[in-house]
Amino acid sequence: MQNRRDFIRNGLVALSLGVTAPAVLMRTAYAKPAAAESLRRQGVRTLVVIELAGGNDILNMTIPYADETYYRVRPTLGIKREEAVVISPELALHPALAPMAELYQAGHLGIVQGVGYPNPNFSHFRAMEIIKSGVPDRYEPIGWLGRYLDLTAGDEVFAGMRQGGTMDHALRAGDTPVPVVQTPQQYSFQTDPRYAGDRQNRLNAFNLLNSGDANGRAMVPLIQDTAQAAYVSSRELAQMVSAYQTSVNYPQQNGLAQGLKLLAQVITADVGLQVGYVTIGGFDTHAGQPNQHRTLLTQLATAVQAFQQDLDVHGAAGRVMVLMTSEFGRRVAENGSSGTDHGSATSYLLVGSTVKGGLYGRAPSLTDLDNGNFKFTTDFRSVYATILTNWLNADATAVLGRPWDTLGFVA
Repeated sequence: MQNRRDFIRNGLVALSLGVTAPAVLMRTAYAKPAAAESLRRQGVRTLVVIELAGGNDILNMTIPYADETYYRVRPTLGIKREEAVVISPELALHPALAPMAELYQAGHLGIVQGVGYPNPNFSHFRAMEIIKSGVPDRYEPIGWLGRYLDLTAGDEVFAGMRQGGTMDHALRAGDTPVPVVQTPQQYSFQTDPRYAGDRQNRLNAFNLLNSGDANGRAMVPLIQDTAQAAYVSSRELAQMVSAYQTSVNYPQQNGLAQGLKLLAQVITADVGLQVGYVTIGGFDTHAGQPNQHRTLLTQLATAVQAFQQDLDVHGAAGRVMVLMTSEFGRRVAENGSSGTDHGSATSYLLVGSTVKGGLYGRAPSLTDLDNGNFKFTTDFRSVYATILTNWLNADATAVLGRPWDTLGFVA
């Protein structure tokens, strides 16, 4: 007999009601039994990761406005001093990030500078594999957050959650259930809306198929187990959403804001969410960067602002930390197409009422470069180690494979 991990990895999940298996069953192939009983862990700390996919231009996000070199290498793309939102004698934020400047002044925004790793990779795909697995020198299929969840989550159904359409590498785990939810409406048992009266018949058939005698067939209990737990988790999510109320207005035409709203619904339901993951794409700004970057940063700032306000309203802000990452930064100098090309070191941003606001790590030099790119000054695994050790109270060495220096951004 195969164990659950072997069964899932071999892709043998199959269910038939005369139609294609509902997406919820395929997306929660790791789900385990007794889902309802496992949704009772309360008061846990949560890490919410916002991925800025495409390679965010950190130099125009956090601006060294006092350094003349910045304006020399970016004669057209440089953010004007009079427009930049100053947060320190050396650094300012893009004007679209004014709400985050307020968080910085309140002591709730931390900026880790010069984040990277040795021998940087400039391929989107490989760079994402590196930062999401936490392993730069070889391919590792399990993500750093997946390893963390495997150590801590047990049978919790909502210990981790990916808001989006597909599982993210960072959350891939060996044994832990990680639901992938685009919207609560899609994360449900799908029946034909043209025949609403037939829905109960379908549910009855589903329950019969997944609760009957296995007749000695080894795979059947695993299929039944997975299907039933997936259905239970979809009902639990529906209950969370129906019970959620907020006075905060999330921007409607902002996919990131709506994704964070879904995470807020699960967090405020207090069912044990330890990691939430959401992505905003479009940061690969090789051309036409000014307007595109401004739009993206506006979406980011307004979404994070609404999310923080919502957590405050629900009294949950003290147990949530937000980490903003990107697979790499951009080159220091602008290109000839009003854009910037793939670079190396970037900055990670952290937001939360328990974040010690300020600047961490050493800002990389604008003149001492590696073939036109920043030389990293802070290993990204030090950021992870700090979060794992000081925020999630986990064994960072077990997750990352070796000890790493920690930073001071956790209150």
